[in-house]
Amino acid sequence: AVLWMLWKSGEGFDEKTLNQAAEFWLSALEILSSMNISQHPHPLVLSVYFQIVTRYSKYTHAHPKLMFALLSSLIDQRGMHNQRQKIRSECFDCFVRVCESLKGPLSGRIGELLPVLVTDLTIGNPNITEYDQVNLYEGIGLLVGFLSHSKESLEEQAKYMDKVLSSPLQTLQEAIRTLSQAKDARANEHQQLVHVLCHSFETIGSFSKGFPRNSKFALGNSVKYFVPVLDTVVKLLDQMPNHPTIRAKSIFYLHRMINTLGKGIYPYLAGIISALMKNTFEASSLVDVVLLINQICSTFKAEVNEVVNELFYPFVKYMFDFIQNAINRGVTRDSEE
Repeated sequence: AVLWMLWKSGEGFDEKTLNQAAEFWLSALEILSSMNISQHPHPLVLSVYFQIVTRYSKYTHAHPKLMFALLSSLIDQRGMHNQRQKIRSECFDCFVRVCESLKGPLSGRIGELLPVLVTDLTIGNPNITEYDQVNLYEGIGLLVGFLSHSKESLEEQAKYMDKVLSSPLQTLQEAIRTLSQAKDARANEHQQLVHVLCHSFETIGSFSKGFPRNSKFALGNSVKYFVPVLDTVVKLLDQMPNHPTIRAKSIFYLHRMINTLGKGIYPYLAGIISALMKNTFEASSLVDVVLLINQICSTFKAEVNEVVNELFYPFVKYMFDFIQNAINRGVTRDSEE
């Protein structure tokens, strides 16, 4: 009950009021850490404890020893490697939020975190759910991406990107190699391979969330690690434009790369839009294209006029062909479609 009250206490105040009580929250975290609450056997106690750590850990910036002690409880056998799946999943979600709050100080401790998490970063690991793994990649990406703010940190950033992205990039290469040799990549026997491939898209795209678009330093690393995946996405969309999973995860990755690469995505825009429009006859797919173009226009505004103008006529023609095909199928104003 006391833990629950401590956790809920932070909900009724605005950020300014919470910050004024920073010393109180810090003292509470120190007491919880000294009492070894993180080793309590009851799952409800652990759940509330990790929520408290997540909510108030931002006040530990100037207390690295306490900060890392709390983080350790989150990522070891007490949290992300707990025997209970519910606790594990909750801690992977908490990990993302803690990394967001403490990405500055924690970016200097990545080397200490990775040895504990390296197995969880392996694509296809049966001991971690795909949802949890995506959260893990997003959290690590927030820390690695923070290194973009310093020119001196770029070499260190590239080293960590090599380690973190090695598994999904290798999985992508192997999957693409196998699918390219298959007579029909859409056959049922290849669906698990396609699924793993799409999961790799999602993990790398989630990892990229920590990389600022306007960084004048880190674009080189972003191009080196993210653009080859973008090439793969465009090729897959061209080969299998109607595969629902490939289309959904590819669009997710494209949205991410517009934010991450900035102007670096310009050379790919025509191929992306063309691939998305290819052999597409459903209204939901048309909406996907419109949303992507809308993001491109709202992100880059007048800077992208030349590229958008090249796409405008093919897109308008595509829309009218889409409408005509619908009419030919008997779709009317009164039909559900």
